[in-house]
Amino acid sequence: MTRDPADGSYCIAPGALLGEVYGALYKRYGLTLPAGSCYMVGAGGHISGGGYGLLSRLHGLTSDWLTAVDIATVDAHGNVELRRVDRHQEPDLFRALRGAGNGNFGVITSFRFAALPAAPREVAEASLVFPWNDLSEEQFAQLLATYGEYWDTRGRDPDTWGLFVLFNVGTRGPNGRLSMHAQFCQPDGTTSDLSVLHEFFARFSSFRPVVTLSSRQVTGKSAVDALQRDTSQKPAPTPYSVTIRPWLDATLAGGASGSGIRAKYKSAYMKRTFTAAEAGAIYRFFSSGSVTAQSSVISMDSYGGAINKPGLARETAIAQRSSILKLQWQCYWRDDSEDEIHLRELDEFFTSVYTGDHVDARHQGTPWGDRYEGCYMNYPDADMLRHAYWPELFHGRDGLYPFLQSVKRRYDPNNIFHHSMSVRTT
Repeated sequence: MTRDPADGSYCIAPGALLGEVYGALYKRYGLTLPAGSCYMVGAGGHISGGGYGLLSRLHGLTSDWLTAVDIATVDAHGNVELRRVDRHQEPDLFRALRGAGNGNFGVITSFRFAALPAAPREVAEASLVFPWNDLSEEQFAQLLATYGEYWDTRGRDPDTWGLFVLFNVGTRGPNGRLSMHAQFCQPDGTTSDLSVLHEFFARFSSFRPVVTLSSRQVTGKSAVDALQRDTSQKPAPTPYSVTIRPWLDATLAGGASGSGIRAKYKSAYMKRTFTAAEAGAIYRFFSSGSVTAQSSVISMDSYGGAINKPGLARETAIAQRSSILKLQWQCYWRDDSEDEIHLRELDEFFTSVYTGDHVDARHQGTPWGDRYEGCYMNYPDADMLRHAYWPELFHGRDGLYPFLQSVKRRYDPNNIFHHSMSVRTT
């Protein structure tokens, strides 16, 4: 991470790791990106794909803050052209790179930000844990509905935008449990008033959460392991404790990505809370004891807030600006001989959740319609290619994809930069 002496912009190289970027911005300038929780993720794909993280409800997506991009494109004759694009210079390409830039238009060499949000001074962290075996299918559906209803109602208020919650649901198993990890700071970056956090947790008291020895945030493969580990659970009058710590310490703790692991990701944006049909399908899968259920987790991330500010969809290449939740479907395994069963069973599970009366006839098996906003391109899911409308799932239905195709034809006419889910020229 450098700062351009000519214009003062903050320049981030695509190969930088998010953890490195956080540390440099914070220690040198007291600033941050509202980016992801896995500090080993590379900045390039994350930023250009509209990356989000624990500060996104407060400050929006990383791509919302972009003010210029340096990129090398290839013209119709095979000549490489170096460009710096922004709102005024080649604005169509600049817009496309703010959310749909992943391997579509050229080689990005630098991301530029004229300004960035101040990093919080401190954050409050706390967790709730719910033993799986204590929940019937009906109670589980009520728990999910309560969680979603908060983000669809109270969670829309700006004083709650500093609250971000990861709700991890994994296999039911002997020690299976559901974990809800919250991070909170006020809009001014302090934690002097925690009433929003306590109000949120109070909604779940009737579900009998238990105290555990750990309240640290876990993501990725660590989340699968943590949901199956005995953590000395015990009932208590106050089933959570709040830890206040410096923002950078919290951000760099527990956010490592797994290594040497095979994985599959799927995703869904939700505009409304969970239906009983969705909750039932999730309950039955994680109660099944299948090898895939034991290797999977759904992280039900809070969303919305500043991400959904009016007008951002027209300025960027991220169409999903009405959702309150973003679901990460994750499955991890090590043996390549298990590829077929995990890929098939996770796909069948995903399809079952979005099949029924809660999804319109045309979009059965996919998160699209009045309740949903499709899928996240930074979790590319080739399973969706079987649907002719797959571009709508990832790029919306309000004209963004045709716009991206026009940009593709202009700046990459020979389709040099392509992959199975890249923007098509025709």
